[in-house]
Amino acid sequence: MQAIFALYLQHRSFDAVLAEANAQRWTTKSWRTREGKEHLGRPFTKATLIRLLTNVLYLGQVSHWDVVYPGEHAAIVNKSVWNRVKRLLDQHKTRSLRVAKRFQEAQIGKSPTAQHGETERVPRVTRLLALALKFEEMIRNGVVDNFTMLAELSQVSRARVSQMMNLLNLAPDIQEEILFLTPVEAKRLRLSEPAVRKLSAILDWVEKRAQWSRLRSPAGDRFDSR
Repeated sequence: MQAIFALYLQHRSFDAVLAEANAQRWTTKSWRTREGKEHLGRPFTKATLIRLLTNVLYLGQVSHWDVVYPGEHAAIVNKSVWNRVKRLLDQHKTRSLRVAKRFQEAQIGKSPTAQHGETERVPRVTRLLALALKFEEMIRNGVVDNFTMLAELSQVSRARVSQMMNLLNLAPDIQEEILFLTPVEAKRLRLSEPAVRKLSAILDWVEKRAQWSRLRSPAGDRFDSR
């Protein structure tokens, strides 16, 4: 369990932790009922991961009706580590609410910098990422079954749908920055869709974030977007 907390502090991403947990074939704890029925451990999901990271049991405490009491068991996770994870989770929740609002704005092409009822055109890469998020939601909710159906509904090629969906391989914090790009900033940085797509193909999250920083820097190294 300590490894799960360490991974979240390292990557700050549920997807990255889940990928590592699945690669290591880690599962939830197996347990047996009083009647002797055994429940085997299962692969981690986002929901079980969040429950684990927010469970005060690992601090040596117990919770009853939202009141936390000292437990009779030893802590498994250092309190400073648990508190750092909690702060990141709180930030993630706040960021998710902001991203959801921006996602709605991007879908209708409205920039957050627009004033007096005027509408500024949302940067292309922002609109594509918003569309990819919408596609992901449609698949998750069972509205469509696969990329082929998405392509038919959107009247684009399946390859084009795949290109857009690959943007979801970006780290969540990078996705947020793209969703909140202003038209002026996007033009100044000359952020192109091909350059961002190349970034999404990088597997290492540390390298991905480093390349994103360079990509956002007008004076820094940039991807060849040809």
